[in-house]
Amino acid sequence: MLGGSGIGASDIHLSDLTGTMVVLGDESGGRYPSSAERLPFTAEPAAFLSRARVVVVQAGLNSVSEVIALRKPAVFVPLPNHAEQFVNAHCA
Repeated sequence: MLGGSGIGASDIHLSDLTGTMVVLGDESGGRYPSSAERLPFTAEPAAFLSRARVVVVQAGLNSVSEVIALRKPAVFVPLPNHAEQFVNAHCA
């Protein structure tokens, strides 16, 4: 799931992963497996996140808070040059 701004999303590449994947918030191709289901950004991602086994998400405070509130295992990807995201990812 991408954060609200999508800033730095071009640096996230998951195209080599296998398994079921839903990409929430980014419909561009090439960075995800061709089998990934792509869904547009939503202001209420909890419905999708609650079904996930693992969430890969930027480390902005809102994204981290949503994943923690839903008690989901996650991989946090802090954006370069965003020091607060490195802190958020480390604390989470």
